[in-house]
Amino acid sequence: MKAPRLIGCDVRTMRNESLEILGNSEAIAVNQDKLGVQGKKVAGGGDGKVWCSPLRHGRVAVVMWNRGSSPASITAKWIDVGLQPSAVHETTSSVRERISAVVDTHACKMYMLTPNGTDVGYPTLDRRRSKAGRRASEPSRERARHDSSHGRSWNTWNHFYCNINKTVIRESADALVSTGLAKLGYRYVNIDDCWAEHDRDSKGYLVPRKSTFPSGIKALADYVHGKGLKLGIYSDAGSRTCSQTMPGSLGHEQKDAETFASWGIDYLKYDNCNNGDLKPMKRYPAMTRALMSTGRPIFLSLCEWGDMHPALWADKLGNSWRTTMDINDSWESMVSRADQNEVYAEHARPGGWNDPDMLEVGNGGMSNDEYIVHFSLWAASKAPLLIGCDVRNLSKETLAILGNEEVIAVNQDSMCRLLHSNPSLQAPLLIGCDVRNLSKETLAILGNEEVISVNQDPLGVQAKKVRMEGDHEVWTAPLSGYRTVVVLLNRSPEFRIITAQWDDIGIPPKTVVEARDLWKGIDYLKYDNCNNGDLKPMKREEVREQSESQCAPPCLQDVPIDASSSIRIG
Repeated sequence: MKAPRLIGCDVRTMRNESLEILGNSEAIAVNQDKLGVQGKKVAGGGDGKVWCSPLRHGRVAVVMWNRGSSPASITAKWIDVGLQPSAVHETTSSVRERISAVVDTHACKMYMLTPNGTDVGYPTLDRRRSKAGRRASEPSRERARHDSSHGRSWNTWNHFYCNINKTVIRESADALVSTGLAKLGYRYVNIDDCWAEHDRDSKGYLVPRKSTFPSGIKALADYVHGKGLKLGIYSDAGSRTCSQTMPGSLGHEQKDAETFASWGIDYLKYDNCNNGDLKPMKRYPAMTRALMSTGRPIFLSLCEWGDMHPALWADKLGNSWRTTMDINDSWESMVSRADQNEVYAEHARPGGWNDPDMLEVGNGGMSNDEYIVHFSLWAASKAPLLIGCDVRNLSKETLAILGNEEVIAVNQDSMCRLLHSNPSLQAPLLIGCDVRNLSKETLAILGNEEVISVNQDPLGVQAKKVRMEGDHEVWTAPLSGYRTVVVLLNRSPEFRIITAQWDDIGIPPKTVVEARDLWKGIDYLKYDNCNNGDLKPMKREEVREQSESQCAPPCLQDVPIDASSSIRIG
């Protein structure tokens, strides 16, 4: 969906499963693909859904998602994902026309479909590129802001809420480096609400809370910068912040922007509470202009909750915008945010990302399989990846998710171009858990380099849901290098067979592809026509597909996968 990746769990105590999800570099690569097109639901009835998103170099990411209470067979057809019926894609399993898979309950399969070098006929690719090109060459003054990073981040709110201090921030910055997450692009250390005193000083300036940040924010920024990281901070486009514990910036935009710049702030999360019923379109531009006037590169995240559909107007104001209300650490909350965000897929682009809120991977409210679904959908949707757990205590599982480089690559696909060719317009990856204590499971999720590569793929096209059948879905997005990411998602509590068909994801019917399972790290045989997978309840597999000029069986089928699949074709 190209949504911001914000980890919201305690990264200090991450399980291995959570870490594997949050670190899946291939899923992240889908999320960060530089085409910047948000994934959307394109097919599927009942509980089985197909989402897809075009990626750079003619690739498509597909997620087949099962919401039902039993496993389901889901098929993503080329026609559903916008590829020509004759398109042939490589995967480690040659696939043509469609991908089918059995998707378990509350699980998905994710595929990246990559053409064999021929025109795959993805209808939105050239259109999106020309549209983005016009915006990049003729930016409005408001939109021509600075940003100097890919934006993958860790945020305090989902795990710590208001219980933050200098030690938590410094230790979490240390943990991002020691766990290797910083090397995967998680470079923003973001302080959320509750960092300032209750009132401004006599000159009208915000004052860091002495009891929790006795050395001030600038000293903390210096420490974080010394680690090769960037520091983010929080404010609100209202009279007070959402916690009511500190002042908001409404009416003080210029003073606060100058203050943030003087402290060395690199990222601003700008919330929407206590706004006096003033429309956000009237309140947010003042902060955009104020930040621009400082001359400092500051990533601006508009946290408007999707209330007034910011995807329709915020691209001239911020680098990302919330499309949903706050997420919580549950399956129901996570999948509903994915659905709400997917509606705005056509409005995501490099430098302007739909944000379905931070990641909950590693916070303990969902199973590891469900966290893999969570991370896969955010990666494919090109959402900012904001880790929300305690990264000081990451489990191996969490690190494996967050650090999956192939999935991250999908999210951050390298074709993505920000304004003035600034690569920082890729969707941010923001961890929201306690990075000081990440479990091995959480670290494995957050650190999956293949998943991260999906999220960060330069094409930057958000994944779209291209097929829905009951509780199972197919999501897809094109990636750079003529690759495509496909997610087969099973939302139900039972096993499902999900099929991603070539016409679901827009691949010509005679295309032969190779498919790579980004979570298992294995390559499949060559396939054509479709892609099948068996999914156990509440899990998803992400597969990246590559094209090859060889004949093969008509489907990628009978792939044993728990709950969901993420596949890269390419």
